[in-house]
Amino acid sequence: MSSSFRSSCRYSLVAAFSILAILFSGCSLSRQTSSSSEIPNPGSTGGISSSDVPPDSPRAVKIFTSQAGIYEVSRADLEKAGLETQEKSLQTLVLFNRGQQVPLWFGGDASGEVPTPGSVYFYALPSLSRFASENVYWLVQGASPGADGPWSVRPTQVETLSPREPLTTTEILAPGAYLATTLLEQNQLYTPQVEQGDPWLWLSMAAPNTQSVDLTLKDLAPGSGVILVALWARTEAPADPDHHLILSVNSQAIADRSWDGKGRYQLDASIPTGLLKEGGNNIGLQLVSIDGVPADIVLLDWIEVGYPHKFTPQDDRLVFTGTGDNYSLTGFSGKAGIFDVSDGKHPTLVSVLGGKDGAFEGLKGHRYLVVGPKGYLHPDHLSAVVSSPDLRAAGLGADYVAIGPSDLLQPLQPLLDFHQQNGLKVISVPVDAVYDQFGSGFPEPQAIRDFMKYAARDWKPAPHYLLLVGDATYDPRGYQSSAELNRLPAFLISTVYGGETASDVDFSQLDDDSKPDIAIGRIPATRPEQVSVLVQKILDFESSAQQRSGSPHLLAVADGQDPNFQADAQKFLDLFPSKYQTELLAPFAGASGTDQQIIDRLKQGDLLVAYFGHGSLNMWGKDRLFTTQDVAELTGMQQLPVFFNLTCLTGLFTHPQIESLAETLLWQAGGGAAAVLAPTSLTLPTDQSFLYKPMVQAMLDDPSGSLGDFLLSARRQVPMDAPGRRDVMETFLLFGDPAMQLLTAGN
Repeated sequence: MSSSFRSSCRYSLVAAFSILAILFSGCSLSRQTSSSSEIPNPGSTGGISSSDVPPDSPRAVKIFTSQAGIYEVSRADLEKAGLETQEKSLQTLVLFNRGQQVPLWFGGDASGEVPTPGSVYFYALPSLSRFASENVYWLVQGASPGADGPWSVRPTQVETLSPREPLTTTEILAPGAYLATTLLEQNQLYTPQVEQGDPWLWLSMAAPNTQSVDLTLKDLAPGSGVILVALWARTEAPADPDHHLILSVNSQAIADRSWDGKGRYQLDASIPTGLLKEGGNNIGLQLVSIDGVPADIVLLDWIEVGYPHKFTPQDDRLVFTGTGDNYSLTGFSGKAGIFDVSDGKHPTLVSVLGGKDGAFEGLKGHRYLVVGPKGYLHPDHLSAVVSSPDLRAAGLGADYVAIGPSDLLQPLQPLLDFHQQNGLKVISVPVDAVYDQFGSGFPEPQAIRDFMKYAARDWKPAPHYLLLVGDATYDPRGYQSSAELNRLPAFLISTVYGGETASDVDFSQLDDDSKPDIAIGRIPATRPEQVSVLVQKILDFESSAQQRSGSPHLLAVADGQDPNFQADAQKFLDLFPSKYQTELLAPFAGASGTDQQIIDRLKQGDLLVAYFGHGSLNMWGKDRLFTTQDVAELTGMQQLPVFFNLTCLTGLFTHPQIESLAETLLWQAGGGAAAVLAPTSLTLPTDQSFLYKPMVQAMLDDPSGSLGDFLLSARRQVPMDAPGRRDVMETFLLFGDPAMQLLTAGN
């Protein structure tokens, strides 16, 4: 059934008290008392008075849920989480979600036919976080009313998916029936060009094309239905309209629609009475060719079907929208609670069936959830709150902050020790502590940014370097890959030529302007051994700094597919004074043996290698000039270089299955690169010049500066008067240590 509910309901305290006396005997809804005319503050259920507060500090546990419904947290789960379960202690529990208090109920009927004594119950909504498939609720014990804590923190900005409103129909349903909904959706195709909403779609159709989707219905009642089909058109043509689709149910056409242009389109239609059937059904989508339209490509996002359903529960649960009629509810396993979930953040318990069957008169337009004793859900899991280190503790400060999962921070320690010995005040922060203390427990990039904004304002010293340790993915909810790959999320931004892609620059934007404020880098590792490999290479690079005090060697490689690439590469080399030894390698387009020529040249010990040309996720150039497979041959190098990739996509580290060229260069033990500057996007060479030219100038102005400082200075100088230039500023990322010294004062 659809899990989106219309927001319209508030509390009715008198009704709640009378119902709980039946359903949860021995327990009260709230520790507060009120006359019938008083309306308590939403979320006040489970509130406490000062006399209830335990003498020790508040304790909290995170509860993770994955679907909408009423959840039971058992006494055993509470005890395992370290919470007190005596009746008085239970009454001190308060529940939060994203910093807002939400209702909580307590079990108390020992008969076993209703919720269990010692358990607590709450209504959960599905997660709308772009970065987490689970919602996160905080169960707090022992906090005084209104006390601040990590449970009350609200992220300043959250990237969420749009909830879907429940389907409705203007048709009059037969007596004993309600409009049930079923959502058909498979997130199979990542489509970064989608500008609004979730970019994960289902299937692609190129006209002429017909696709079919199966639908199974149970407990169907007589009457008509309704269907909503969400589409996204990839193409457009001068003809108007340029898309034509015929929708059918069980081989009977019910809608014939045409529309124009790229982007989202929703098709809705009525399903005639008698067309749907018990059991298997089929929905047909026929994309029809149009004269004058050379290509018509439309992607299906999801289909939602509303159909008349008997008032019988499924899995001891029933969800319906009231029409103001009197309903006969049957088939529950015992006494069933009726919850008004019209406002999913403030649900209310409004009635209880006296037995397995009963009557109920619902308010028109209100959304109800009826739950029998076997219909209560159980959390996916419970987790302790990461409160140490306390990131708001007095006296904290650091020049250099490293954030990542604990297992990836351990092999980072030698690098932190090195920077500490060289005068930087350093701190490593488990990313889970950031999520819990600044992000309500959600693994979202905004929590990290909020933490860094706090540190920039309140820490002494304020951070100047930020190192992110951990890989990210554009599939953080795990639709087609493991969500475990999202070790440390990146911001997902919209770009001009490639659509959505990853950026780390927002982590460094800590004030009200659009310019970055601190130097930032990322080690996009999934495993500790990858961190160990790169840390050793960084330390080796740093230790050889004095050996680079002569005339550094610089290499530029140009793609032969376009003479402008060679010209750009030469202009790059010309930025350096004569004491730098420079070389341009510009093979002809299609020349044989070019890949081996580049491999042999890279082994000669350049300080900096810059590539100009076409690029993709795992290679330079259309001629496969240098690929991820070639990196394995970069052994026995006289010096590990820093790579500048003035191209496209070689830094797209968020692909969940394919390793980018930038990553492969980092993980090559004893070879490859000490650091990589590479893009996650598609950009133009003319726009790229606005980044690399000021970066080179920063290197020449202060040779003793760090790689991250050079990039920070350049980013702050990129003009933001054109979207393409903004994309360059935001999507050319540093993979490596932002405090690593590239040159020496003698250079």
